[in-house]
Amino acid sequence: MKLPEALCLRNLYPPQNSPGSAHASAITSVPPKKRLEIVDKVVITSASALPTSTKDRPAIQVEVNDNSTVSAPNVPSQRPNAKVIQFSHMFSTPGMLLDSYFTMSTTTGKESTKLFHSSIIENSLNPTWNFPPDLWKNLALLGAFILEVFVRPSLSSPSAQFYRLFSIEVDLSHVSFVDEQLADITTPFPPNSTFLKFADGYYIPTDPNGDQLSSEEDRPFQVNPAQVRKSYTLDTLKRLLALQLEINLIKEQTKEIISTADAVILSGSNQSNKSSSPIISTTPSADIEPSSASSPALRSAIEAAMFLRTQEVQTDRLRIREMKELILQRRAQLQKSESQRHLVRESLKAARTQLHEDIMSYRKISHSLTIRQAELMYEMGLIYPIRQSPTVPGQYFILGVHLPNSDYSGLDEEKVATALGHTAHLVSVFAYYLELPLRYPIQPMSSRSTISDHITKNAPGARSFPLYSRGMERVRFDYAVFLLNKNIEQLMTHFGLRITNLRHTLPNLKSVLDAAAFIRRYDDEQRYG
Repeated sequence: MKLPEALCLRNLYPPQNSPGSAHASAITSVPPKKRLEIVDKVVITSASALPTSTKDRPAIQVEVNDNSTVSAPNVPSQRPNAKVIQFSHMFSTPGMLLDSYFTMSTTTGKESTKLFHSSIIENSLNPTWNFPPDLWKNLALLGAFILEVFVRPSLSSPSAQFYRLFSIEVDLSHVSFVDEQLADITTPFPPNSTFLKFADGYYIPTDPNGDQLSSEEDRPFQVNPAQVRKSYTLDTLKRLLALQLEINLIKEQTKEIISTADAVILSGSNQSNKSSSPIISTTPSADIEPSSASSPALRSAIEAAMFLRTQEVQTDRLRIREMKELILQRRAQLQKSESQRHLVRESLKAARTQLHEDIMSYRKISHSLTIRQAELMYEMGLIYPIRQSPTVPGQYFILGVHLPNSDYSGLDEEKVATALGHTAHLVSVFAYYLELPLRYPIQPMSSRSTISDHITKNAPGARSFPLYSRGMERVRFDYAVFLLNKNIEQLMTHFGLRITNLRHTLPNLKSVLDAAAFIRRYDDEQRYG
């Protein structure tokens, strides 16, 4: 069973003009220095603090438990020896602040056991108490208790007693969820609303049948089905607002017309009085002529003013009608623009979907192309195999022909030219497969291959350099080997490989072949596991 963390009361309000609903504020017809024994938590008051004038005396009656009865003016006395007190004026001010506290008790048979007494919260109509954590150690097994709330006016003396505002029986297994926060509730709270705060929100106590408990007949969030009416639509509210504005405008214009007519009548009567005063003194029967003469003029002036005001009203109505038509046209344009925007949004969404599909297709094709390029390069490596000598470290052969690392002194020129021709052919085929334009184009012709330099400015002689040394200048041959190594460096950069020595021709080209073989082997592992 979940346990509440706090008790929240909202809109505390004592019922008016009911027995036991408020305390007496004064007792008038009491002998001096005679104190009254007040029953059921009422302040014992002396007559010295009471008002003396009759009109200030509250209409109350008090019965004490002795053989005397004290009553206020115009209130009949009650039977003696009755322990009943009726109050009606101490809480006569609506919305006055209250001091309040609550108690929790349980009933076993005819005996009542008080379980908890809260602290007093002063000057509040919406008090909130947090339950102490150790309260539920003994109450968790009960699950039900009687909740009593006591209040008194905040302006009363500190010794003033409290009276019981209401009492309800709370069963923690029968509560109804309201909301996570009371601030989110837009419905006004009825008087004396009781909420229990749990970890997940606020609840209202209910009885086992599901009805909400309260000290009042009305509880929050209950609506009489007979009072339910259909709500207004937005267009209906707009029309009502426009009609209301037009009615107010007509009322104001009518008031102006009436005030103008009154002013005209007043001015006409003043003029008639001035003109009729000498006639009255001489000829008593002539006083009718000025008024009768001024009445048509006054009537015509009023009619003219009313006609002008009517014209203005009609003009304003026409202007309002034109504005309504303009608003309707703008609304139609907005609807059209909204439909176009919806179409554009749908087309954009379709284009994004198509773009995503194209990107996935491009990635798939690019992956397939990369795998195919690696396979072709691997097959070219089988045609021009590059092997390392098992006996001499750092010595490499291409298609069985030894090619030193850019130092060809003392070697057979034809073998060196043949190895360079194989290397140049392999590099040009790799660049073709990878669709990679070489910086220095190669013309592979076996042992008579050449390489061109169209980048270097002011290069002496022809732009084509031989990859063979027989019958050629040594400088041009060495520069051709340098350009071939630069092309191999470009291939290594394409695969993300790092070059350590540019002069190592076959080792660098072997690294490119190993990279292609790795891509092919990785794809086979991903495809076949």
